[in-house]
Amino acid sequence: MVERLIRISPDGKEIIFLYDDQVPWADLGKMQCSRASDVVFDEEKQAWKIVFPNGKVVGYFTKRESAIHHEIFLLEGALAEDL
Repeated sequence: MVERLIRISPDGKEIIFLYDDQVPWADLGKMQCSRASDVVFDEEKQAWKIVFPNGKVVGYFTKRESAIHHEIFLLEGALAEDL
């Protein structure tokens, strides 16, 4: 199992983390999920890219798996900065 960062709000009403299917999170109660970024294929560049909601593109990758690993690295880093 991969270790993941989890941030809990001071009032305990919000838990922020990167979702994965390894833990049955839904068993803990009602969830609200939203995307923090997206990995999409850029046809012009013929590469995978990470796109954030503000439109910022981070990196181009020949393999989707590499883009996803980098996406997780970036998001975990952002989550750790907020702790």
